[in-house]
Amino acid sequence: MSETQLSEENISLLLKKSTSEMSREELIELVSYYRKKEEEEKINASINKNIANNTDNEPKGKKKKKKNKELDWSKQSYQYMAFKFSYIGFNYQGLARQAHTTNTIEYHLFEAFKKVKLIENEESSSYTRCGRTDKGVSALCQVVSLKIRMDPKEQPDYLRMLNNNLPEDIRIHAYCPVDKDFDARFGCIQRTYKYFFVKGKLNIEKMRKACSYFIGEHDFRNFCKINAEEVSNFKRKILNVEIVKSSLFLQSNNNNGIEEEDDKHTIYEIIVCGYSFLWHQIRCMASILFLVGEEKEEPEIILNLLNIEKYPAKPQYVIASEFPLVLYDCVFEDLNWIYERNNRNLYLEGARELVNSFYQSWWKNVMKISLLNIMYNDTNNLLVKMNNNENNNIIPLKEALELLPKKEKGPKYVKLLDRPTANSYEECLESVKKKRKK
Repeated sequence: MSETQLSEENISLLLKKSTSEMSREELIELVSYYRKKEEEEKINASINKNIANNTDNEPKGKKKKKKNKELDWSKQSYQYMAFKFSYIGFNYQGLARQAHTTNTIEYHLFEAFKKVKLIENEESSSYTRCGRTDKGVSALCQVVSLKIRMDPKEQPDYLRMLNNNLPEDIRIHAYCPVDKDFDARFGCIQRTYKYFFVKGKLNIEKMRKACSYFIGEHDFRNFCKINAEEVSNFKRKILNVEIVKSSLFLQSNNNNGIEEEDDKHTIYEIIVCGYSFLWHQIRCMASILFLVGEEKEEPEIILNLLNIEKYPAKPQYVIASEFPLVLYDCVFEDLNWIYERNNRNLYLEGARELVNSFYQSWWKNVMKISLLNIMYNDTNNLLVKMNNNENNNIIPLKEALELLPKKEKGPKYVKLLDRPTANSYEECLESVKKKRKK
């Protein structure tokens, strides 16, 4: 066979042979022929696709798709509306919009409102929020208000419209018409936060005693992050602080795969109720309560840190993690929340979708927790042979680890009142003034 390109006729003759009858040169030529043919087919397919796309864009008489008319926002009717919603904050950079990222709760909220044509943009929406939560913090009951477009003839299904355009970990529960002057931040008369934690070896009774010192009106500058540019009054009134076993989790140790007598895995809640809070206040309060629970500080440390005349600047300490913190409830006067239109079937259908959404998220995560519990329990129950002079005991790993001498964890603990302090409010304010002069 020659080295020139094979013709269709030669290919037909060649294919009548079996591969075992073909020479090495014939096999190479045959493979080259089919590779070139495959490349030509790809090129032709690409050309045909481009032609088809261009054809689709051409006018087709009556079948031509009409362009959606641009909405004239100046001619629309508007209604001020409050929305109650929840979110899991683990994957977000906080509630509030930020210039450097789109990964915030408010970004997704505004995108949903704009997509369903309820608002034109953020600036014209008269937006207010109840409480600003930080990165990683969740909310079971958050409230915002906006001026939204409305149809006087028909009230749309707001919940389904918006939830269909939101991530699965942000869910709107209800809405309520409000007055023009309504402000979700200043209209809230009471807020409740919950901070979840595992009991471990914490002394719960000492922590409860420390909690009692928070109740009442105090200056909380030693329990917050100071923002001297925006805040000058650090007095806040705490209505109640308590620590209880959590009812939101399965506390049955058998269900969790953990031995029943092992109480250290019980989930507890720090519940803080008040009118308003400072930046990082709950996490700072939780951090000091944990030091009391670890018996590194006495409950009366709370009284000392609330004494601003004696301790005007905050000792340096690490605040508690953001993930266990939840904005649990916001209370408003005279807001009658609508959970669905006045149609029982529509209400139940909407409620079912909401419940199913949460169930799917719960199911994904509870499987991970269950597997981790099984691994944890099985590892603790591994049998270990203990060799000593008297006898050879076989005991669970958990018991064997308890026999090891205790190691000092990190550097020696320094009491809070003996630590260096951060800048006081007055020092922060002076620094702000100097920056402004520059």
